[in-house]
Amino acid sequence: MISTPNIIISSDPQLSDIPITEIGSKLKDKFSWLSQAFGKVQRLVEMKGNQRQVFPGVHTKTEYLNLLPDGHIKNYCYFDPVDPLEVETFRRGLQSDLVQSFGVVFWFNYKDIYTDDWNVRTIDNVIADILKFFRNTTFTTCKIVVESIDTETDNIYKGYNHNEIKHQFMMRPYRALRFNIQIRFSEKCTP
Repeated sequence: MISTPNIIISSDPQLSDIPITEIGSKLKDKFSWLSQAFGKVQRLVEMKGNQRQVFPGVHTKTEYLNLLPDGHIKNYCYFDPVDPLEVETFRRGLQSDLVQSFGVVFWFNYKDIYTDDWNVRTIDNVIADILKFFRNTTFTTCKIVVESIDTETDNIYKGYNHNEIKHQFMMRPYRALRFNIQIRFSEKCTP
């Protein structure tokens, strides 16, 4: 099991990379069970025989890492961008205000979150914890609106070949969920 893959961090983050870095860092600080908070994923296509396999991937220093659940990484989350990146306000010579929607996908093991009573906790316990995080955390780089939460596999992994996920990785003690959020942020000012 890969617990901490070497993920490339931008030396000059721009646009949504800036708030995503802050949100991911604060998620990891708040939830000790979260092994990795990946940034933005790319929708990648791989041919397996005659079939196209579409999966969320993040670039490591040597390859792309498939983030569909299979137990190779412990508890993690990632940001699945939803097009388009909207320019809310464009001001010539000044910074622009932007809005982008993301699905923040969490995959976890209940045993790591609720060590003693994991077998009596539900998905609603995890949702309540994460909702509380988004409600009570102050972000300096953005404003966040939680729009909806998905708990069914078809909705969590929409657009991906989630039928490739082995059944046991979506059954207790494992589970996934998706927070659909909108991030409002300003363009970094550069002369």
